[in-house]
Amino acid sequence: IEIPNSVTSIGSGAFYSCYALKSITIPSSVWKIDQFAFSLCSGLTIEFEGTMDEWNEIILIDKWEDDRSDLEVKCTDGTIILKSN
Repeated sequence: IEIPNSVTSIGSGAFYSCYALKSITIPSSVWKIDQFAFSLCSGLTIEFEGTMDEWNEIILIDKWEDDRSDLEVKCTDGTIILKSN
């Protein structure tokens, strides 16, 4: 899935339990990802069309991702590994 540049936030539960979702491209226009947006999306790869600094500015609401495993976010200038709790 490739999210269009017109999107600025990803809502609560937007892709919840999308087991078949393996890759998503998020534009740098996104400034907020709500709770459970990507929960239970095992094996998900996130491509972010911005820098690591821009990713770190995104408001990530508690439990936005599947917290059972580490998650990689591939940015234009490197990769961020988000450790599970």
